[in-house]
Amino acid sequence: MSELVEVIESGHRCFKLYGAGEIVPTTASISTLVEWLNHTPGAPADLIIQTGSQYGPYDVTLRTVEGPPALDSSWEDVSEISVTCEPRIGVDELLDVPADWVEIAGGTYRVRVSARGRTESCAREYAFPEGDDGEDEDAVEEPLEHYLVEVWPAAATPPVVLREDSQFARGSVPVKSLTPLFGPTRDAVRP
Repeated sequence: MSELVEVIESGHRCFKLYGAGEIVPTTASISTLVEWLNHTPGAPADLIIQTGSQYGPYDVTLRTVEGPPALDSSWEDVSEISVTCEPRIGVDELLDVPADWVEIAGGTYRVRVSARGRTESCAREYAFPEGDDGEDEDAVEEPLEHYLVEVWPAAATPPVVLREDSQFARGSVPVKSLTPLFGPTRDAVRP
């Protein structure tokens, strides 16, 4: 098992799992948490993890495991998807390249993304007028959003939404300046 912990800030309301590719190209959304984003026609799509806050910070743990882990009830939103992986994977902001990577054998993997705090982080951001976050610009905010990205070798299976319990996932939280970057949710199995 390998583990990498990062605190990520972004301007795109998401972060990316680098080194993961689509098994079957699709334009479909997986859930309110995980999505393929293809911003360059003909190029491979990026696996995007959608966040509650536009800017973060997000506390992200990337962990490789030997097989499917037990479902932890402390996570509010949980989705899984099959991917092909390069010999290394990492997490970072959409336009940056990770400074640290986790080495793996290339091949087909299952990825489980678990999240909590998206509702609270979105609410904190929404509580202040545009351009005024109510804080000193030099102050460091503690992450309200926490993500666990678990990766294990597995045959390809359809995407599945294991849980969407947060108010953010259910759409009952107003989202400031959210552009329709992501399409409607479809093509995922829901329990």
